[in-house]
Amino acid sequence: MNAVRHYLELLPDDANDRPYCAGQQVLNEATLGIIQQAKANGWNKVPDEVTEPGTIEPPCFLPPVNGMYARSVAVAEEPSSLKLSFADTSRFAEGNIMVRFRNEGNEPVRIPDEINDETADYFFLTVLRTERGDSRILNSELGKITFHRSLNYRELFPGQEYSVTIPVCLDEVDLEGWKQCSCELETRYYNQHGKDCFRGMLRATAKLAL
Repeated sequence: MNAVRHYLELLPDDANDRPYCAGQQVLNEATLGIIQQAKANGWNKVPDEVTEPGTIEPPCFLPPVNGMYARSVAVAEEPSSLKLSFADTSRFAEGNIMVRFRNEGNEPVRIPDEINDETADYFFLTVLRTERGDSRILNSELGKITFHRSLNYRELFPGQEYSVTIPVCLDEVDLEGWKQCSCELETRYYNQHGKDCFRGMLRATAKLAL
């Protein structure tokens, strides 16, 4: 599930991007079938043109085990001047963690200033793992968010940092049972939104004592 979520979040989400073109290709197959039926019935006024899709390579919605999956996400995982780290995990048991963005490059980096309690789960995937192999996803929502308005932005200049608190859902975490284990906390930030923004994935890990 982590791999599938990871893949879906990295798919481009603008009009005419690969997912939309792939959908157009499937739609065209159904449309051509209707056109053929119309011609067979002598319905000459039915339009017989279809919109050709744009680029769909690499293909979308392939199983994460497929070799094409690695190619499709490779660009999004290239090194970036924008770095993500954990700023504070002391309130983990209360259901909150703080993460930090830092611009380590020489040019300003822009990110959507839209992360809050309601939207954080659509930008972040957070997982808790123990040394004995237990693993829990700490997000209460799974899916993609769509904004139907202009976004607010935050611009980080070289050397500048920005910290934000995000919620974690502990409903399925046995805090008492895991206290004797060494734990690792991992969060991944995904973004395909906004104009002139950082787009792709950032990853941070930290050791955690429950």
